[in-house]
Amino acid sequence: MLTYLHGDHLGSASLATDASGAKITDSDTRYYPYGVTRPGLAGTGLPTDRRFTGQREEPSLGFYDYGARPYAPALGRFLQADTLVPDPGNPQSLNRYAYVLGNPLRLVDPSGHKYCDSFDANGRCVSENEAFWVRFLGGWGGDYMVAVQSGAEKVGAALADALNGSARERRAWIATGDRPVTAQEAFQLVYGNNRLVFRHIEGDPIAGWAETHLDWAGNGCYRGEICYDESIFIGSGLASFQRWGLHNVVHELGHGIDQRGGRQARADLAAEWTANPDFPHRDPTNQDPSGYAGLYFGWQQTRVATAGEEFADMFLGWTYNRWDASASGATRSGWMSANMPRWIALAVAGD
Repeated sequence: MLTYLHGDHLGSASLATDASGAKITDSDTRYYPYGVTRPGLAGTGLPTDRRFTGQREEPSLGFYDYGARPYAPALGRFLQADTLVPDPGNPQSLNRYAYVLGNPLRLVDPSGHKYCDSFDANGRCVSENEAFWVRFLGGWGGDYMVAVQSGAEKVGAALADALNGSARERRAWIATGDRPVTAQEAFQLVYGNNRLVFRHIEGDPIAGWAETHLDWAGNGCYRGEICYDESIFIGSGLASFQRWGLHNVVHELGHGIDQRGGRQARADLAAEWTANPDFPHRDPTNQDPSGYAGLYFGWQQTRVATAGEEFADMFLGWTYNRWDASASGATRSGWMSANMPRWIALAVAGD
């Protein structure tokens, strides 16, 4: 007899119907969060042993066969330690018996090795952290993570455009031959293949709300991290980040490429100001575009006029190709376009 299985949001078999669409008797099946079937809805008529999250049940033994190791729904734990630690940056992954980071209402584990919450076009499991180009430590909400990822993608696209100027340039920086570099490859090439860390630190130790620490440590932030303190997650900081957070992420990534390149970009900007007094240099006491596409707070993420902070804002303008329609804007734009390939090469060499 032809039957159809119907699943819930986790892929757990929950009902069967026949060819006419009629429900098969006693096929209703419901589960407690960790996979134990509910009394009265145990699916005694369900014609399959592929039940909780689509895994094969061994009812006489009281566990499910997850491929890599058995899982006991009554315990909510695997019966063997995982031979892998799929996400060492997440403390929940360090419990090698735990099931899906203790979040069974949203996550699944197709192989017994790694949790995931979505699948790519080829049916490959994609964990929450894998969906992002960076790693998150601390209490990051979904909206913040999406803003960071959007900023990373914007920067990656701009870097890829620069790297794809010629096949010779690509071969000098990445082993892709004549194939164009993707935005993600470009981002990881510049910021490191071990995935840049964005950390949420407790309290308010940072002057402002964010600091980039790719070549130094301090204020609760480790070397190799970009840190945001508590001030952006509450009150007016939250409202500001919701509006301008993506721009701020790009600004901080501008600090990152400068730091990974030995801080040469800021040194070059300071030297340009010395050699060319007419080169735009913002006045922190005056609200003036000074060549940027807008005022503080938006296209200028700070009023500070140091070479490091101005370069980070110029990196924001370069990433979006957005400048003030003035001679100052044209000067900043041309200078960034002329020098970015060299700074990219320095950042790559600094890996």
